Amino acid sequence: MREHSRLVSLLFAVVLLGAMGCSSTDGSGDVGSFTEDAAQDLSSLDTSEDSGVDADNLEDALVIPPTILSCPTPGPLPFETVSDSFENPETQALIDANPFVLGMNRDFLGWADQEQVIEGTFARGEYGMTVSAPVAGEWVSLWRQMEDGAWKQVGRVQSDADGGYLVTLGVEDRFGVGAHRLYAVLEGNGSCAVHTVAVWPSSSEVVVSDIDGTLTLSDEEFVQENIQADYDQKEAPGASQLMNAWAEKGYFPVYLTARPKFYGQMTRFWLERHGFPLGPLVTAEERVSGDDTVAYKAGALTHQTDDLQWQIMAAYGNATTDIGAYEEAGVNKDVTFVFGKYGGTEGTVAIPEEGYGEHIETFVNNLPEAVQPF
Repeated sequence: MREHSRLVSLLFAVVLLGAMGCSSTDGSGDVGSFTEDAAQDLSSLDTSEDSGVDADNLEDALVIPPTILSCPTPGPLPFETVSDSFENPETQALIDANPFVLGMNRDFLGWADQEQVIEGTFARGEYGMTVSAPVAGEWVSLWRQMEDGAWKQVGRVQSDADGGYLVTLGVEDRFGVGAHRLYAVLEGNGSCAVHTVAVWPSSSEVVVSDIDGTLTLSDEEFVQENIQADYDQKEAPGASQLMNAWAEKGYFPVYLTARPKFYGQMTRFWLERHGFPLGPLVTAEERVSGDDTVAYKAGALTHQTDDLQWQIMAAYGNATTDIGAYEEAGVNKDVTFVFGKYGGTEGTVAIPEEGYGEHIETFVNNLPEAVQPF
């Protein structure tokens, strides 16, 4: 075990120095003595069968955690884009005059053998309710981080008149089974948006949640963010802990909202900022309300259960439209959890306004681990 720990420490030191761009341990610009010493230490390690160090899989001793970019303004990027300025001289002024980020970043939900199409828009608004300034004619590149920590560009296109981009990933660039982050980068200013690529086979066990008034404190929080660009919507008590509790047991989160698609980036930023686990975000194509909301959400759920053959293990909401959609999609009432004043109506299970703490402790934590098909 001591040999194994020593190996990991040495490998980590070498990788860390390289990642930081350091040339030496003393600032002299000569890494030779350090790397030679490290190599000598590595070569002297006991990799016999009794040592606990596998000589054929030394690289497996060091797991490089993924880098998560803080979109929309990640700061210095860990990769170099082809361009770093806008094509159109008026683009920066347009962005400055329209503070609301109203881009769409459609997530992929599907199986491993399906074509993976990545679609989105970069757009802005003077106010939160209307897209008034699409970022047109600018270069957008798509980036993924590989298992070895290196970054790879998997697509690059110029945005159309609506600020839109669409890339079909090549077979060699498709993601395997799991949930993955793919970043769309607006090269002119280095801003980014997150796409979730959820490649989950049939029989995957998922947990679905509404957002407004379910994960956020109330529907009014969304209204406030449409008025104030830098407003951070308040989270319902224990909401992120709830979804993380499910994820820690191996269940896959799906975020289903009636927000129209141009709120995709804003919504994803909020989920990431509040520490919700990674999962696909499903948005409406246009504004919906009332019966149209029920029809839209039921249709999205039916796509997951009938077409993708996923199993919905629980569903969370706060409104009568959530209750209606879950019922229409065949979600059992004993796993339909409703936060707020409609909790317990129509046979649903109530979540009190105090939050999800007791529900996590008495229900989620007592469930068995998920049984996923991979």
